[in-house]
Amino acid sequence: MSPVCRVGIIDSGVRSSLHDRVVSARSFALDDDRQLITAEQCHDLLGHGSRVADCVLAHPSKVELVIAQVFFERLTTSVAQLVAAMEWLLEERVNIINLSLGLTNDYPQLRQLCDRAQALGIDVVASSPAHGAKVYPAGYDSVLAATGDARCELGEFSYLNNAQALFGASSKSIDGYVGGASLAAAHIAGILAGFEGYSDHHPRIEHMGRAANYQGVDETPWLGPQRDGQLPIR
Repeated sequence: MSPVCRVGIIDSGVRSSLHDRVVSARSFALDDDRQLITAEQCHDLLGHGSRVADCVLAHPSKVELVIAQVFFERLTTSVAQLVAAMEWLLEERVNIINLSLGLTNDYPQLRQLCDRAQALGIDVVASSPAHGAKVYPAGYDSVLAATGDARCELGEFSYLNNAQALFGASSKSIDGYVGGASLAAAHIAGILAGFEGYSDHHPRIEHMGRAANYQGVDETPWLGPQRDGQLPIR
């Protein structure tokens, strides 16, 4: 029997029709004095988190969702909210954390939490643009960066292993909406959930690399992890 995989999603919440797939939820907001406040309601006002959840659930695996809401009326948040959401998801013992977002600056607290997640065997997937400067947390070595790949249909993915991203996937939601790297990351998180039966980080990534529909932008073969534990970068 395939194990149940807990996927934590840091986003704008989910719509009510997905609540039966959610085992735990919490929102992280700032009050007028910039103090953190939490609640257990995660109604999605933007639709972004619901599309992300749809993409995660679109792939054949047994998934339970743990929802951390950091977006409310706009797709903007703070590092304090992200850090609190990450800490909570680590306490909730999720297997995968999906962050369909990117920050232009490198924040030590966020980096340390991503490193901690990897040390605990939790895979962190984050969206990265197909071109341009690094964004975070996708730019951290401990994070699986994902971007949109126009070659990929729904259900397909690519092993890119370049400066921008490790994996690529469709940038479309299941209803046909084009959401860029945000939705590609969610697809990768959903596909990764199917590999959770492998015991640790590198076997999961190795099997995913070998199973990819496309290898690199020029169809290069899977090279495997280097001896120092880092994935090779061409």
